[in-house]
Amino acid sequence: KIRTDEDLFALHTLGFRGEALASIASVSRFRLRTSASDDGLGYEIYAEGGNIRKTSEVGLPRGSSIEVRNLFFNLPARRKFLRKEQTELSHSADVVTKQALAHPEISFRLQHNDRMLLDLRREKGLQERVAALLGKNLLRDMLTVDRDDGDIRLHGLVSQPALNRSAGTHIYTFVNGRYIRDRVVQHAVMDSYRQLLMKGRYPVVVLFLELDPAQVDVNVHPTKHEVRFREQGLVHDFIIASIREELRSSQ
Repeated sequence: KIRTDEDLFALHTLGFRGEALASIASVSRFRLRTSASDDGLGYEIYAEGGNIRKTSEVGLPRGSSIEVRNLFFNLPARRKFLRKEQTELSHSADVVTKQALAHPEISFRLQHNDRMLLDLRREKGLQERVAALLGKNLLRDMLTVDRDDGDIRLHGLVSQPALNRSAGTHIYTFVNGRYIRDRVVQHAVMDSYRQLLMKGRYPVVVLFLELDPAQVDVNVHPTKHEVRFREQGLVHDFIIASIREELRSSQ
């Protein structure tokens, strides 16, 4: 993905830290299956507690799958720091939900023990995925936003003021396909609804901001939830103008 210095400023993928795989494998029963070709041949590595137990060639289409079982089985002291099962499950479901919203063209399944929590088929677009995840009834009060000035584009769905929540948990914002919870973007979203929502109420939003990767730094926060825009004011004002324009046209 990175072959020249310039590639560092033109990232179009989410990426994955290579050393993270080794760290995860060291505290779990870990299986990696991967293929970089279209000839149907791939490789499998199985490790326990960081020790490779098996490597072999396997039939596999292009792509990778990673399976992690018995996390911290060899470090019970570390396992004690995990929160309750339901809390950890909630975090996992949240991650899957955000990725599912960002990629309606991909099917997602989330299973916990023998219970299927999410079973999302491939969809034609965002509206169908939002209906599947957040509810069909919700779509009736959602407005489509799509504004492009050539250098920056904002598209997605925003709720009419009548549809709101008591917390900001239904504000989903993405920059170049990456989920973020950035202060500049959050402020712009909330400012768009100024005088339209009572204090303490939040809209339902699924918005995608697209701009030149060189104009945004995604490495300013360990979780990558916050970013730094080269022209923060421009991005902030563009979001407000885009949302307000759609809200006004619906009234």
